[in-house]
Amino acid sequence: YVLCIVVHPTWQKTKPEDENDTHTGWVFGNPGGKDLKNSIGQGGPFPAAYPGNEPEPYYNSKTVRELYEKA
Repeated sequence: YVLCIVVHPTWQKTKPEDENDTHTGWVFGNPGGKDLKNSIGQGGPFPAAYPGNEPEPYYNSKTVRELYEKA
C-alpha cells in the first residue's frame, strides 16, 4: 500500500510565524482554511484546499519542510 499526498500548487512561506525566515515551498491542503495568494503575494485568491489536496495525515505537518524536519 502506497499513500500519495497531493500538496497545494501555490507555494507559501513554510514558517510564516518567523518574519526572518523567507523560505517558501509546498504546503498541504487546509480544508476550511483561508484563501491563499502565491508566495510573492500576487495571484489568487486560491482556495486553501482542492479536491484530493488533504492535510498531511501522519504528523499533522502544515508544509513539506515541516514534515522533512520531523523525519
